[in-house]
Amino acid sequence: MNYPFSKISILRCFKQGRRWPRKSASLQGFTLVETLVAIAIIMVAITGPYAAAEQAITAARIAQDRTIATFLAQEGVEAVRAERDKTYINDCVTSTGCSGSSVWWGSDFADPSGSSAQDILRCSAGTPCALISSFGGLYWYPPSGCFNNLICNRSLSGRRLYSGSGAPAYYNTLSTLYPITPFTRTIYASAFTSEEVKITSEVTWKENGTVFTVTATDHLTPWFTGP
Repeated sequence: MNYPFSKISILRCFKQGRRWPRKSASLQGFTLVETLVAIAIIMVAITGPYAAAEQAITAARIAQDRTIATFLAQEGVEAVRAERDKTYINDCVTSTGCSGSSVWWGSDFADPSGSSAQDILRCSAGTPCALISSFGGLYWYPPSGCFNNLICNRSLSGRRLYSGSGAPAYYNTLSTLYPITPFTRTIYASAFTSEEVKITSEVTWKENGTVFTVTATDHLTPWFTGP
């Protein structure tokens, strides 16, 4: 069988056929750079809003914790104020009497000798106190004194508070069955004069490795001095 084309002519046709131009090395590298730039732009567009949202969530959580800590600190001051009032009422209805402030104040609530069960000065800066609550998270005030009724407790100072169940959820120091919170509250007192005591209630907590503190202070005086 005779073919009209020889092998040489067929190869010559393939060699003379149209071919696509080959890309230069510079064009191939430019496509890779474009891809990297596009990826970088996408990453910036994604991480920017994500970082802003994360910061907003953290700021909201810190603001919420600060609000709780503010109420806890103020509660500590009010609990000590109630102890002062309880000391006065207790002395007035017993044989101690209410003659002046030297007894119910100087010998009980703000006893410089530290021997009274009602003496708030035993909660000093060196030995601060924790406030112990019971009966569903509420404080109770029997007439036996701050330390006798265990409202003031120096051994539990620095212990984190627990949150109770239900609504409202009372914060307390002893109910270990409930979830623990990040808050720690300490109470300490200092005598300005013989008839003025400074009460400091300090609440601390940690958020993302940073320690935050909220402090509430008040000055208590013997509002009844009597004749």
